[in-house]
Amino acid sequence: MANAFLAAQSASVLGAYAAGMGVPPEAFGSGELTLAERPGHAPWPYLAFVVRCPGGTVLSVAPDLFEFARSNLPARPHHAARANFLRALATEAEQTRLRVSLHGPSVCWALGRHPTPRSLPAGLRFVHKDAA
Repeated sequence: MANAFLAAQSASVLGAYAAGMGVPPEAFGSGELTLAERPGHAPWPYLAFVVRCPGGTVLSVAPDLFEFARSNLPARPHHAARANFLRALATEAEQTRLRVSLHGPSVCWALGRHPTPRSLPAGLRFVHKDAA
């Protein structure tokens, strides 16, 4: 990492993804493809969710698709993020009467440095108020 702040920001982002995917954060740096069953506490009801990082790829799938995903994993870890593999998962889900909606790709980012503080224009001020 370029600096400690960027490293902390990246770790925070990947930590949040790891928690929602049911894997330890170290899975993103394993160099391998990590397959996990979607945890019951996942913050979104995905059928399959893949995050590909330079250090590793994580694929988390709904319990109904876990065995299919395990028996059809691509040979290269990063290929789990490719459309043909995800389409195969979607086709399997549709055949088992699961509702499918495909989205992607997305870009995950973290701050590389502290943001420059902004000053308020003359005459304006912030006042914190609570519900009372």
